[in-house]
Amino acid sequence: MRERTRISGDTTPIVGLLKCMEIPTELAGRHGGIEAVYNTFLKLADSDLRVRTYDATKGELPASVDECDAYVITGSPSSAYDEDVWIEKLAGFIQRLDEANHPLVGICFGHQIIAKALGGRVGKSDKGWGIGVHEYVWNTAYTLESYPWFKSKHHSGSSAFVSAVASHQDVVLELPKAGVRLAGSEFCQNGMYAIGDHIWTVQTHPEFTADFGRDLYALRRSRFSPDEYKDAITTLKMPLKPKIVSEWIRAFVEHHKMKNCRRTHFDWKKAGVWTAVCIQGAAMAWISFRKLSTLLR
Repeated sequence: MRERTRISGDTTPIVGLLKCMEIPTELAGRHGGIEAVYNTFLKLADSDLRVRTYDATKGELPASVDECDAYVITGSPSSAYDEDVWIEKLAGFIQRLDEANHPLVGICFGHQIIAKALGGRVGKSDKGWGIGVHEYVWNTAYTLESYPWFKSKHHSGSSAFVSAVASHQDVVLELPKAGVRLAGSEFCQNGMYAIGDHIWTVQTHPEFTADFGRDLYALRRSRFSPDEYKDAITTLKMPLKPKIVSEWIRAFVEHHKMKNCRRTHFDWKKAGVWTAVCIQGAAMAWISFRKLSTLLR
């Protein structure tokens, strides 16, 4: 269900959640639906943040990119290369967001569909399933000055950027031409990337808790080898820091709100200069007309 339209003068950020999955019914009773999972996660950094949900699997997408301050695309059991109509429509909306430089975050399937929609390549990993808690290592070739929302006390410059629950077979094999690899692992080289300063994505699930991961792996146990399952369950003892990623998303949204405010301020200033020039020109023309009228009398 969508939230009500923003009240005039309300500056509370609105994040559009492009929902691409449902929580399995066997897990929903304990963990809640996907909207509840994301609401909890996104509001870890700001309890006042407003989340407006669009069910992308039903073809429900914003009529305008400006309906929300930023968008988050969720995970999905589908693949980015599937030919479902809703996936094609979502890819088209991603392209519109990119053309408008509108803030967008992708998580798992969201990470993959953004890459594919913008010219990258997605496919099955030759390493099989990626499950358990994964840690990504920062790519030191980029600078944080390009991505100021990552500047926080949580980015200390250490090798591991953050640990999060993983559950995927598909990976981004090739980034879009404009993509910059931010972080990755041996299992998933392109685990995190950015495009310009308006898109960033992550392959893992920072919104999943260890308990959710444990229940999800148990539900899907037949898909994994005994060793894969055992190792994944063992890693769930590692500390998870979902609030860090939630804070990055909140800072990302705020970065763009401030950027738009500066642009708007500049435009108004420019408009004011032109208005002054027009008024001055009209005044000079009137004075010239009065002088000419006097001479012709």
